[in-house]
Amino acid sequence: MENRRPQTMLALLMACFLALSAIFGAIVATHLNDHNVRVALLGGTGGGTVALDQGTAPGADPSGGAAPVTARTTPARAASAPVQDVRASRGASAQPVNPAAVGGATTGITQDTIRLGATISLSGVVPFPDVEKAVSAWFRHVNDTGGINGRRVEWTAYDDQLDANKGAANLQRLFEQDHVLAAVGNWSPFGVPKAIPYLEAHRYPVIMGSAIDESEFRSPMVWNPGANLERQVAMECDLQQRAFPDKRRVGIIYVDTGATIAANRYFTQCLQQHGYTDIQSFEVSLAQPDYTGTVLQLMAAQRDSIYLLVENKSQVRLFQAMDRQQYYPAVNGDLAADDPAVRDYVGRAADGMVVMSEFRARQDTDTSVQRMKSIVNQYFPGEFDQLTFWSQAAFISAVMFTDVARQLGPALNRESLVAALNALHGYTPLGGLTPPITYADPNAHSIIPGCYTYWYKRGTTFTAPSSFMCP
Repeated sequence: MENRRPQTMLALLMACFLALSAIFGAIVATHLNDHNVRVALLGGTGGGTVALDQGTAPGADPSGGAAPVTARTTPARAASAPVQDVRASRGASAQPVNPAAVGGATTGITQDTIRLGATISLSGVVPFPDVEKAVSAWFRHVNDTGGINGRRVEWTAYDDQLDANKGAANLQRLFEQDHVLAAVGNWSPFGVPKAIPYLEAHRYPVIMGSAIDESEFRSPMVWNPGANLERQVAMECDLQQRAFPDKRRVGIIYVDTGATIAANRYFTQCLQQHGYTDIQSFEVSLAQPDYTGTVLQLMAAQRDSIYLLVENKSQVRLFQAMDRQQYYPAVNGDLAADDPAVRDYVGRAADGMVVMSEFRARQDTDTSVQRMKSIVNQYFPGEFDQLTFWSQAAFISAVMFTDVARQLGPALNRESLVAALNALHGYTPLGGLTPPITYADPNAHSIIPGCYTYWYKRGTTFTAPSSFMCP
């Protein structure tokens, strides 16, 4: 019996060891599976092959839930992998960081990294994958040129499919699970407004929501790199008078959403204040497949100019219907017309249209635009010509965050970031990509005074003035 006791004890120990190994293996597998669906931007050297990785968020429906999307360089690294401090890789020693001074890992800052994220409508009725590419290109450029004060940027983008609930849930996941410092480079016109009470309650900063919904411009926790909706429409009203002074029978075509309904009201009121008396509005649906009926209504009402408050694909369908009916009024294209689908349309209906922009997107002679073009095309060859107004705005928001974070240095945390954004005065990203940005009110962030440039469409050629106008 005494000789068998050690063997029995050994067998028991082996059984315990095997059981613990199985449990540990299950834990590791679960951990790795979770990180396989959590994707972050860990840009490497420029010129790598770019692929879009998609996965399903933990707890989300694989068929329709919010999926993280990122641009990776080859070879890709897992989001949980340690990231080398950029200063160390360039020969400078990384300075020790006091986690208490910068908020610690829970606020998105470690000794080596800054974690950021965004919710973007990458699929659905109106997808904008160019937004993800524009922001990704900038942060990859930042990482390849030394990072932000020696820290690399990890930027995670989740698809909200233009759904308010998914967009709000994405933001909550970014702040509570991914522990990002801020949400930067979003395009979520329904998700960000829905999340504003949550963002304000926790003081979570969002740099670029969608630059559409009015609630974003009234929130102390959202900073858009442009003017609010009422100011945007006032600039488009000014453009209408400059471009088409003799066209007084105006038709406004607007899609049935809250922001465009408000824009229709603002535009009508502005024209009336400038002596216009013959203004008619025509409501359409976001999913409307054919605009022949709308065009026939415009023709019957004898509209000699139209103002478009519909998204890019709807504008193309409208132009197609106008060409079929040979109806050619003057066209004021709104911000949504700064889109490759509209710019590349070759039918007569779009010829001569004007498009307002708050950015210098179409002026290739401007040095700030040339720099933006070079950065975007370095990581996504040819993509600059595919950028929309919204991706330009998202790119600018990423530049703005980077400049503010670099200026703050070791003092960077959420509260110092909020204070520094509120203190911006006369700031010009890339030396002139926008008019000077000043946030005069810390509780309502709209660019003051609000300036614009514009371009005429002549076939596939665009003519733009050389300076911003500030009505």
